[in-house]
Amino acid sequence: MEVLPLVDGKKPLLLVEAKLHETEPSPALIKMKRALAVPAIQVVETPGISRMATGRGEGILVVSADRWLAGLP
Repeated sequence: MEVLPLVDGKKPLLLVEAKLHETEPSPALIKMKRALAVPAIQVVETPGISRMATGRGEGILVVSADRWLAGLP
């Protein structure tokens, strides 16, 4: 999968990566979050997931697609 940055002009605001079932942040997402110093979210198809990652992926939100999409305006 690819890490997609949401940007305002050329300034990155948020990193998003979609996975089917992987609930641990991907190495690519961890690397980009550290490099750009912006919030990051890993969206998964698996229902019922909503947690902040710890360890290497500390501070990355791992959340079910249904939960994340329901919170969008």
